[in-house]
Amino acid sequence: MTYDEVEKKIMAEIRRKGITFQDMTSMASYGVDPHPEQGYEGIMQKLRPNKFNEDLGSERMKELLAASGYNAYDPYPPLKVRFQDLFDYWWNKCVQRELVLDEILDDIFDHLIEVMRPPQAETPTIDLTLDFDHLDIFTKEPPEQVERSGSHEVLHLRNDSGNIGRGDGSGLGTLFLREGDRTRVRMPQLRRKVPAARRERRNGGEGGVSRKAGVS
Repeated sequence: MTYDEVEKKIMAEIRRKGITFQDMTSMASYGVDPHPEQGYEGIMQKLRPNKFNEDLGSERMKELLAASGYNAYDPYPPLKVRFQDLFDYWWNKCVQRELVLDEILDDIFDHLIEVMRPPQAETPTIDLTLDFDHLDIFTKEPPEQVERSGSHEVLHLRNDSGNIGRGDGSGLGTLFLREGDRTRVRMPQLRRKVPAARRERRNGGEGGVSRKAGVS
C-alpha cells in the first residue's frame, strides 16, 4: 500500500466508528461533547462516553485496526494494514528521522558486537534433574502393628531400628484411626526419638527435681 492508501484506510475506520477530534484528544474515562461548536449550554446532557476504551495512542490504533475486534489481553493482534506498510507510513510521514538516527545506529552497533563475539563455552550448572523412580518413599508401606483400643484402631509405626512407637520417643509415634476406616488419621502423634541423657537433664537428673512428677 502507498502512504496515501494507508492514511485513507485509517481515516475510513475513524469515520465508520464515529470518532471525533474530542475522542482522539480526551481520556477514555472522560465524557465527550460530540458538538462542541454549540457551546457549553446543556453540555451535561450532550456528553457521551469516549469511543476509545484505552488511553495510549498505540492501543487506540489497535482498537481502530484490529482485524477481528480489539482484545485488551492480546498485545499483538492481526491488523487490517500490514506492519510493513504501517512502518513505511510512520518512517516517511510521522517521524523526524534525525531524532531516531542515534538510536538506530546504537542498535546496529550492538547487533554487530553479538555477531563478532567469540564462541564461549557453556557455563556448567548444577543438574537439578530428579528421577523419582529410584525413590521408594511412595511405593513401600512401613511395617505396622494394629491393636484394638475401644472403638478405635491404634496403628503403631516402626522406625528404622525396628522399635514400635507408642508416644514415648522410642519410635515414630502412634496414629489413632476410626474403626473400619484405616485411611483417615484421627490423631497423629509423631515424635522424634529423645536420647536418654537429654531426657534425664529435662527431668532434673537423678536425685533432682522432676518437671513431670515433682520430687524424684
